[in-house]
Amino acid sequence: MRSDFPNDFENIFTDILLPKTKPILLGVIYRPPSDMHFVENFNNCISNSNSFNSQEVILLGDFNVNLIDRNKKLIHEKGYRFLKDEKKYSTSIHLTKNYSQLLKTNGLKQIINNPTRITDTTESLLDHILVNTPNKISQSGVISKGFPNHGLIYCTRKQIR
Repeated sequence: MRSDFPNDFENIFTDILLPKTKPILLGVIYRPPSDMHFVENFNNCISNSNSFNSQEVILLGDFNVNLIDRNKKLIHEKGYRFLKDEKKYSTSIHLTKNYSQLLKTNGLKQIINNPTRITDTTESLLDHILVNTPNKISQSGVISKGFPNHGLIYCTRKQIR
């Protein structure tokens, strides 16, 4: 377990050391829906890390930032374009914009593109996988047989030869 990541939010980070590759930072993160300081704390976490920029990064979890607007369009398509009507979003537009900027600033790409929470009336993409080397991911997606209304997210890393 990594000790250079603070406990300002719920997280577990560990390094994976494989032959013939850079170290892989694997992190699991949860943001309670009421935590409006998450982006700032997450950014501080990355900034204070001993080796974030020198590792392959795979972060996954329930970020509770909906990346699908109410018109069921992915927010992150074509460079994080946002609609002016804030009523189109279920997550605070301020939080979503700051989160999107954090990803861009730190070279992270969110690779899950389908809803991860589906109810009778809504679809949302709350569970994310963030990577800094998307070319090393061979598969990713959502398995809908998860919890009652949350799918399970997954990604598969390309094999090293």
